[in-house]
Amino acid sequence: MNRSGRSDLFCKWRFAQLIAQKKLALTQGDLRDPDSVWVIAG
Repeated sequence: MNRSGRSDLFCKWRFAQLIAQKKLALTQGDLRDPDSVWVIAG
């Protein structure tokens, strides 16, 4: 997230939005713990 120049909070929100829109799929982990998250293109 650091590389994007955006805050962690923004990136978590954006991941959540993309998952809700079925553009990403959460395969493992919990968005509250970014180190545990694995996503794939939905």
